[in-house]
Amino acid sequence: MATLRIDANQRVPAADGLGLATDVYLPTTLPAPVVVTRTPYGRGALLANGAGWARHGFVFVAQDVRGRYGSDGVWTPYRGERGDGAALVEWVHRQLWCDGNVILAGASYGSFTAWAAALAVPHLVRTVISEVPAAGLRAANVDPSGVLRLAEYAGWWTDHAEARVSRDSLAGRMLLEDPDLLRSLPIADLGQRLWARLPRWWNTIAGNLRDGPVDRPHAERRHTEPGRGATPGGRSSDDETLGEPELAACPLPALHIGGWYDLFLPQTLSQWTTAGRDRAPRPARGLVIGPWGHELSSPSTSAAGGRDHGPESQLPLGRLQVAWIRGVLAGDDPSLIKVFVVGERRWSDRWPAATSTRRLHAAADGHLTEAFPREVAGRSFVHDPADPHPSLPVSQDRTVLDCRADRVAFRTGPQPSPPVLAGTPVIRLRADTTAPSADWIGRLVERRADGRTLEIASGSAAVGSGASTVEIPLDPIALRPAPGSRLELQLTGSDFPRLARNLNTGRDRYTTAAVGGPAIQTVHLGPDHTWIDLPIRERP
Repeated sequence: MATLRIDANQRVPAADGLGLATDVYLPTTLPAPVVVTRTPYGRGALLANGAGWARHGFVFVAQDVRGRYGSDGVWTPYRGERGDGAALVEWVHRQLWCDGNVILAGASYGSFTAWAAALAVPHLVRTVISEVPAAGLRAANVDPSGVLRLAEYAGWWTDHAEARVSRDSLAGRMLLEDPDLLRSLPIADLGQRLWARLPRWWNTIAGNLRDGPVDRPHAERRHTEPGRGATPGGRSSDDETLGEPELAACPLPALHIGGWYDLFLPQTLSQWTTAGRDRAPRPARGLVIGPWGHELSSPSTSAAGGRDHGPESQLPLGRLQVAWIRGVLAGDDPSLIKVFVVGERRWSDRWPAATSTRRLHAAADGHLTEAFPREVAGRSFVHDPADPHPSLPVSQDRTVLDCRADRVAFRTGPQPSPPVLAGTPVIRLRADTTAPSADWIGRLVERRADGRTLEIASGSAAVGSGASTVEIPLDPIALRPAPGSRLELQLTGSDFPRLARNLNTGRDRYTTAAVGGPAIQTVHLGPDHTWIDLPIRERP
């Protein structure tokens, strides 16, 4: 006997009447609660998801966003998703198989479409499930320092944008054949060199780039752009962002799922912190952060970030989401926190988890120490935009970069019983450059007794010329370093091609056609000069 039925390839009208391709997965018992997701990556790829939801007694509705795969119109990323999502939710409520309970769910871009619809028609939605959220064009492609995430934007735009269907793996093949492609200048003209015809490559992102730092989207800071396109009610008038005031006022329970090795982890934590904050009582909220990348938990491996996290790291996320929805529909409070502590191979029910801060000072002798340094000194390196400090995948052993001279590093002694680092480390440095401006890349790494060097967290800042006090918040972490390891603070002037490099010219890095000469970047050391604050969990 069949446990589900699929009614595929329906045409559901958008608000302006365009037909949007939609598949409906029906369980045996109807009417039923309905899980809705909207995606630019092809609704056909969600077959297993739909079958799983139906077998658990839910209707599942999958829709291609406007202009993608089977849907009419033209897709402009992050535009129009509120209106189209609201139209789909309203249509679902009119169907006989809907019992009146609608759940919005999605991962990556699909998380944005879920929130966009939820904020448009919250009275028609029961809960939101947000996974690894790419929460807007700027949030996904511009670093908190204000610098373009060059490799991410070029790769995503090449694989997915300006077409009805994705060109899966094209960017990877392109960079394999031409590894120096992203060195091409000016960056604004790079679209002419990519392996797809992409006339909107630069105009789409250019308005999201601005001089100077922007707020870093972590638990203590806002994740939207202050003042940009905001209406008095907090809604983004250009539909590209999720306004902080409207998220804070959202009355819906929400489950937030992310990974320690996911680029969009700060957005996951920001949404968990913000959503429903201004409601009294606050709606239920759930947080699940595991040792995963953007693809989340996989039964095929427990390895990520260069570490093996053991079978304890694998969660049945489908069952967890089902339990969440059933709790919401029953009127219960299903709030939960499940945060995996890397290095301990266990889950914690607390976040934020730090109970104290440990300040480690960078000293002139190269040590990273709790002792207050007295000697005033400086340590310098040369940032050469023609040979920028290279990016590495977070899973790769960073020892291969020890031969490079374009960085300075400060190291603790071996730690026989290191504490759990749980929160957002922050670097503060006194620094200057001989160039008109400089980028500062801060990275906390773990020098392990087995000889490997693994990244713990990183962050960046873009500053002007002259001496500056620079603050660099790193990515949030929950990690116990391996016994016998040393912590090391690394500072350099580029992270290329992850971030567009500073060209040392004093002109716009995106429209300049040539690199400038090398420049000296100096870290000043001494009393109250350069340190890193580590969030420490003192108790289990």
